[in-house]
Amino acid sequence: MYWQTPVVEEEINLSLRFRHTDVRTVNPVLVSDTSSGRITSLVFDDLVFIDPDTLQPLPDLATKWEVSSDSKTYTFTIRNGVKWHDGQPFTADDVKFSYDLYMNKDTGTPRAGTLIKHIKSVEVKDPTTVVFTLNDVIAPFMVSDVSYGIVPKHILSSVAPKDIPTSDFTKSKPIGTGPFKFKEQKPGESVTLVANPDYFAGAPALDTYIWKFVKDSSALYQQLKTGDVDIAPVQPSLYDDAKSQTNFTTYVYDTFNFQFFGYNLDPQKGPTIFQDPKVRQALFYAVDRDGIVKKSALASAALLRGRCRSSHGPTSQIK
Repeated sequence: MYWQTPVVEEEINLSLRFRHTDVRTVNPVLVSDTSSGRITSLVFDDLVFIDPDTLQPLPDLATKWEVSSDSKTYTFTIRNGVKWHDGQPFTADDVKFSYDLYMNKDTGTPRAGTLIKHIKSVEVKDPTTVVFTLNDVIAPFMVSDVSYGIVPKHILSSVAPKDIPTSDFTKSKPIGTGPFKFKEQKPGESVTLVANPDYFAGAPALDTYIWKFVKDSSALYQQLKTGDVDIAPVQPSLYDDAKSQTNFTTYVYDTFNFQFFGYNLDPQKGPTIFQDPKVRQALFYAVDRDGIVKKSALASAALLRGRCRSSHGPTSQIK
């Protein structure tokens, strides 16, 4: 990711808490939750990052890319001069190594199934060029499959894939190329990051970034009012009160989030009754979705029926 760098003359500490869940991992290969993804996105860079306004891929660790005429081969040129937080140079070998891990089920990564289906091979052409060959044409490849954090080969190559989840790197010593360096994690409390002064896009304006875990939404809101946290989401039921506060500013913004009701359909783990689609349908019919939207969300919320397009609302219901 790029980090815009305004000039600041004093240390800025930011306490940031966005979810009700603690950070589960600081290794991007293992991320399966939003909180962990927020943190790893600041410590690790991707080949590309997605412009939030246009949803188009923009250069990150890759400066440019070419696509073959059959749309099955993507050739990425790697950015020169990037260094890992320990000072070692970043190369195309790190990209191949990272994707080999993402495509190895022994690591426990949640990405393996999709990436194995999409990617045939990842090969290094030279120190600044890496080639992805796909099994088939994957239309969203650039926005769905190459925006995962790249990890260092020089540190993790000595760790067996099955040992990645318990490695020192995963537990307490993550090394990335991103705008922030990992400082410490206090499970159930917080994760602290510090600015990377050597970041290729310039050092971030914040000296310290603290992700604070606050389990209760009401308690979090009180900490926002008292200044114990600097940024936090506000529950819709508290929105009117938040607008009246003078010590912070409340913003309403679009997100790509949606909430859903799902079942564990693994017969080895979930109740067998959910295997019957009529049972699942009956439970869905019993949920007052309109009522949930009206009581718990702002006026901008919408009830989705069938497939929908982000920022365009629901389309017609699928029969």
